[in-house]
Amino acid sequence: AGFRLREITSCRSYAEYQEMAESFLNLYTIPAAKAAVVQLEHRLGQKYLYLPQCFGYDEIDQNQRRLAEALGTTAPDSAQARLAADAALARARDLIGNTPIAIDYTLTFRPLSLARLLAEHGFKVTQLFADSFIAEEKDDFDWLQQNLPNLKLGATTHVKRRMLPRQNGGVPCLALGQKAAYFTGTDYFVNVVEGGGMYGYDGIRRLAGLMAEAFLAPKDVKKLIQVKGLGCDCCL
Repeated sequence: AGFRLREITSCRSYAEYQEMAESFLNLYTIPAAKAAVVQLEHRLGQKYLYLPQCFGYDEIDQNQRRLAEALGTTAPDSAQARLAADAALARARDLIGNTPIAIDYTLTFRPLSLARLLAEHGFKVTQLFADSFIAEEKDDFDWLQQNLPNLKLGATTHVKRRMLPRQNGGVPCLALGQKAAYFTGTDYFVNVVEGGGMYGYDGIRRLAGLMAEAFLAPKDVKKLIQVKGLGCDCCL
């Protein structure tokens, strides 16, 4: 629609970073960023809009309509994007089959939305690791409770968690997220944190591709999970 989108991760100089202050609207996709956009509205007069990272098609379309309204333009037709996402998920499903899938909250702050999407597309989601859920996941929680009653929920910070065996009952498992990989003891996992920049229908297609890659190629879980931040052994 002719608007320029500035992103902090695409800035290559401090001058480019300062240009972000010229924007009239801030978009944020994770709840933790709200404090920042509220401050920017107070300091710079910039409005903000919450467009959460999510995996439900209807919610994705709703976000697009809300953005289009804020920009005074028309939201794009999502029919082809939906078909492309469906096709990517179907390819991954044909490859992965009935392999159990475990998801954790480090991959996305909307793990229930992701679990529902995968379940609706025929994946065998068996475990979900999270310590709490945010209010906007209520509909997905209710859907999973009704349609996936055997889904196991596990805490990640409870003291007893470290006492449980880190295996998936001897059954091979595909993990989405580092904690899911650690707690299930699998070497097959998608190594993504906080969405990995994936968003909307394009993000779903990319995630389906990463799931297929992870299913075919095991990773060195111990090496990958213990090295954080800038590649150091400890963040301190």
